[in-house]
Amino acid sequence: MDINPSKEIEISRVSFSDIDQMVEWSQGLGWDNIGTQLTAGANQICFDSFAFPGLVVGHYCVQQSIHNVFALPDGMVIFDICRAKLPLVWCSRHLPPTLLGIARSGREHEVVLHAGWDCYEFMVSEDLIRRTELFPLDFYVETTQLERAFLPLMEPITSQFLQRMDAFFHQGRGANGPLGGAVDEARFFDFIIHGLQQVIDAGLSARGSLKPKPARRPELVTKGRDFISAHLTTDFSVDDMAQALGVSYRVLNYAFRDSLGMSPYQYILTQKLHAIRRQLKFSDVSVTEACVSHGFYTPSRFARQYSHLFGELPSATRYPDRWRVA
Repeated sequence: MDINPSKEIEISRVSFSDIDQMVEWSQGLGWDNIGTQLTAGANQICFDSFAFPGLVVGHYCVQQSIHNVFALPDGMVIFDICRAKLPLVWCSRHLPPTLLGIARSGREHEVVLHAGWDCYEFMVSEDLIRRTELFPLDFYVETTQLERAFLPLMEPITSQFLQRMDAFFHQGRGANGPLGGAVDEARFFDFIIHGLQQVIDAGLSARGSLKPKPARRPELVTKGRDFISAHLTTDFSVDDMAQALGVSYRVLNYAFRDSLGMSPYQYILTQKLHAIRRQLKFSDVSVTEACVSHGFYTPSRFARQYSHLFGELPSATRYPDRWRVA
């Protein structure tokens, strides 16, 4: 492994003003990624990271709630430890902030991140996992079953690990961190591997004390999302969607609120507004044409809904140069 024992760490910093930019960036890294901003306001997504061979460690923050569906490149595993004490919906399971989530390649992962989400992500290659014996082989095999891919985060080990992570990243950003002096690659790498091993070992010892709560009717939400995607330019109601899916309005409403934290109507509106935003950003269609083609027939109401979600008028998305401050 090519780790330089004398090279100082340098944090790579990227930030995005909307979810589409983050999706484009992650797809460039080989992720199959679809994202939707759920809550209103101008978004800010930040990802500070440092890469080793076979390992990327990142500090990830989102300003607004996000619904994200992603698939990892082959041979990669992600560990998520929430820095802010916020719950998470992951693959139709409600995770308290006291659980470590493990995502593997070979399956699609769906997450709902709440506004203010702040976590550390550790993206590790399967080869590095084997060579460092990051966790026991039998447990690694079990994580192919999604319901087994969570571990309790035990205190004080987790807090101590995150405090040290904060210190390393604080220094890597060029600030005067509490460690004092430079931090080299080899020291940081050893700390990450050792720290993750401690967190995982403690979780394995306490395994079974916490289990994620399954969301209500996740398969119905998946079918509903597929229906919405196929009918974005069609004028349909939630009752129409419920009838097409063979369930009552009430059942559909409960399922969406439990899995996504919003009603089916709110999710339909959000998806339509995102589709219009992509049209305005990546085509020559006019604002009027885009909104009418997606069932918005009152321009003033559409403009209010659009600016409420994205923090800017649709005309600012369509003609960004006109709205840029000199």
